[in-house]
Amino acid sequence: MFFGFDDDINLKAKECAEYCRRIVIDPSAIQFISIHHQALDETQSHINSKVNLGSMPETLGSDAEQLLAFNRIYPEKYGNDTGLLPVIDQIHPEQCGNDAELLPATDQIHLEQCGNDAELLPAIDQVHPEKCGNDAELLPAIDQVHPEKCGNDTERLPAFNQSQIKDCSADTKELIADLTSKQQQTLYEFLSRYIESFGLKRLELNQSMKISGCIKRYSDKRWWLKKFRKVITQANEKAALHLNFVNSKRQIYASNITTKNRITQRLRNEELLSSSVIINDAGQRYTLKEVSDLNVSNPKIRKDELICRARGFENLAKDEGHEALFITVTCPSKYHRAFSKSGAPNPKWQGLMPDEANTYLNHQWQKTRAEFKRKNINPYGFRVVEPQHDGTPHWHMLFFIEAEKLEIMQDIIRHYALEVDGDEKGAQENRCDFKKIDPNKGSATGYILKYIVKNIDGEGLGTDKFGNDSVLVAQRIDAWASCWCIRQFQQIGGASVSVWRELRRIRTKLFKTDAENNSSMLEQARLAADNSDWQGYNNVMGGVFGKSKDRPIKLHYELNIDEQTGECLPSYYDGEFTTKVKGLWFAGQAFLTRVYQWRVQKA
Repeated sequence: MFFGFDDDINLKAKECAEYCRRIVIDPSAIQFISIHHQALDETQSHINSKVNLGSMPETLGSDAEQLLAFNRIYPEKYGNDTGLLPVIDQIHPEQCGNDAELLPATDQIHLEQCGNDAELLPAIDQVHPEKCGNDAELLPAIDQVHPEKCGNDTERLPAFNQSQIKDCSADTKELIADLTSKQQQTLYEFLSRYIESFGLKRLELNQSMKISGCIKRYSDKRWWLKKFRKVITQANEKAALHLNFVNSKRQIYASNITTKNRITQRLRNEELLSSSVIINDAGQRYTLKEVSDLNVSNPKIRKDELICRARGFENLAKDEGHEALFITVTCPSKYHRAFSKSGAPNPKWQGLMPDEANTYLNHQWQKTRAEFKRKNINPYGFRVVEPQHDGTPHWHMLFFIEAEKLEIMQDIIRHYALEVDGDEKGAQENRCDFKKIDPNKGSATGYILKYIVKNIDGEGLGTDKFGNDSVLVAQRIDAWASCWCIRQFQQIGGASVSVWRELRRIRTKLFKTDAENNSSMLEQARLAADNSDWQGYNNVMGGVFGKSKDRPIKLHYELNIDEQTGECLPSYYDGEFTTKVKGLWFAGQAFLTRVYQWRVQKA
């Protein structure tokens, strides 16, 4: 499945959501589709081995409570004509004579093999509605047949063709609520198989993800649109990697098409923000762009905040006598697409993508942290993820640690960095690198500063080691991170940055008298945050080694309430009551930092 244009993606997303919605409106259609596949089985068609039709029950519940297969015929049977094959069930249209044009693009079979069973064709076949008379409006847009060939057997068509289908925009939430738990389970399994046919992952059920919420997502165009855009972006990048377009000699860090699409997306987002305004209940009016420029969405503010926090950790480490260590960890050679000097393909590459490489690094880091916990080692600092020339991620870490634990920490990190393919050529020298920072020779923050700047906006760096302009490099790295959904910066240890940001929203002293302000831990934390004193803020919050549950100041949440009706607002898909940050919680009392209600409208 490949689409290159937004119109194509929107159309396909709408089509898929509409199909799922129709199944929700009439779950008994699942039973009818199964009958169709049983007819195919009788013709000895080749069935996808992932689905065993022989294991299906002989009798089907009237409410489609049995899980019914959603099968595909093996396309290899059809030779070079696979380009004509539909997504679900396919045939040689050239064998159908002049009626080939009437066969659907989504579900077809060998009619000549079915004989009189053609009447069993499910309502997943399309026709020319202009030939159907006034009844065309009853035929679903996706799944239709030749009614003129069915005679009185049109009653066999599922309830897709009942009058209730006229209201295709009916609230699926109410429809799902009317289904039994078994029916919901059947729908979930059926629709999950449907989305998997597009190469998408099914939604996994958990405490926060209910069956009804999954079905609602499957029936929503916006959900499909988001998934398709991600799949298509990554498919384009995977193709570029397989063709060895992404390397130091051609298109560094990310392909040209992915970079161009990301730049276009950001420009489109800025245009949308500039054309939308928010208004609060006090009558204040701002564009979303103005608001966005005041928080960490602004690259300059994000960069300044990261540098401020890194500097605060360094100052705290100096006061405590802790050592600073700069660490670089990279992946085994099987994750690297090309050689950096020549750009030639790496013969050891196993087709692994950057997101899989980052998953590997995350997995090794989880094991490293578990060992840290067993050995009572608690480093604090920052982790930065950036791509190598061919898009393979590697990690830079700036850690501060007690001097007596430094060597043990190095041994643990080295062990897990070399755990996979540690005996391959060059692994000992290149897989893991440590640099102990001497404060008399240079700043610890200076080591990580260039990686922060390089991965945000590239301002002031000149060129990278391959001679590329740093600003253009930053754009390509941003496209890379967006494509593979990779988190670039992470704080390790220390107090919550979310609480820090809420404190910075308070612009005045919290109490009326100086005595109260001087004695209040909350005011001391607010003052430190307001002065960009990350070291002082961490000291007030209990130090860098404190646990989150033991911090004196936490975020305060309240139910999301509609101010006009006073009703609690449920989440869009799952119907659960939601909460949002409203301020800070300290000493059993809430301090609100968000007092206005805002609404968004077009400029």
